[in-house]
Amino acid sequence: MAYSLRPFRDYSEHDVLNLFAYDTSALTAGSISVTKGTLVKIGTGWKNYDSSAELGGGLEFIGSAGTLDPTNVTSQRYGVVAKVIETTTGETPLGMTLYDVKDADENGELLKYNPRKAAEMQAVIPGQAVPVVTRGIFLVKDVAGTPAAGGTAYAGVSGQISASSAGSAVAVGKFLGAKDNNNDTLVKLEL
Repeated sequence: MAYSLRPFRDYSEHDVLNLFAYDTSALTAGSISVTKGTLVKIGTGWKNYDSSAELGGGLEFIGSAGTLDPTNVTSQRYGVVAKVIETTTGETPLGMTLYDVKDADENGELLKYNPRKAAEMQAVIPGQAVPVVTRGIFLVKDVAGTPAAGGTAYAGVSGQISASSAGSAVAVGKFLGAKDNNNDTLVKLEL
């Protein structure tokens, strides 16, 4: 995925959902990387209480905080049960991720040991809630197709914003301009 969300953003915190984690079950541990700016849909819905879950209240255990689990020591991390997954063409997105989802930094060190670095990288650790925005104005790199000012933005393949209405593409907003020399496009997201 070459596309990404650029730093220019104009949105209200009232339009951000912090209830869902990104479902990384299909990704390989140690190389989990989901780019901010990915259009996502609900994979597993939110519940206030799940009697089948060990914790209830919409939480789950997401693994040990360490690499070894000494005998008689419980050191679990908590995660969110409700999950989102990336959309494909024809699927209606819930919104767009504002942070990356990563389990390791650029040096391969696990971010679960350094949550401050994860926050500095604007990344969430798999299992934690990823902020999903439903409305606002965003600068997006590498929009698929050829966007034009006033044109409709669609949900494309692999969670990417597209200028193509091919197939049963779902509209997600408007383009406020064409691509610039850096391949960035200003998009008004309206979900």
